[in-house]
Amino acid sequence: MKKLLWIVLLLPFMLFAQESASALESILDMLKPLADAYLGKFGWAAQVVSIVGSLRLVFKPLMTLLDVYVKATPSKEDDNLVSEIEKKGWYKTLRFVLDWIASIKL
Repeated sequence: MKKLLWIVLLLPFMLFAQESASALESILDMLKPLADAYLGKFGWAAQVVSIVGSLRLVFKPLMTLLDVYVKATPSKEDDNLVSEIEKKGWYKTLRFVLDWIASIKL
């Protein structure tokens, strides 16, 4: 953790002191042991982050498209159907759990 703090504090000075390509290589060289240790010791965390990212990548556009479609149609039947579904307990529970666990807003 102290290494990361020093890297963050010294990063601006390193960027000004060296050429940009060599500065980037030196930063990556310093971060590589940290990333290797993190992924080796906490490999499950990388999997969790990738699962959460994948779920957000699917659900957010899907729900946005559904919302835009419902608002764009002249019929009020689909508006009523969506509002009825959103009032149901299982939907509220699903929305809460996805938001709490995976930070996915429905």
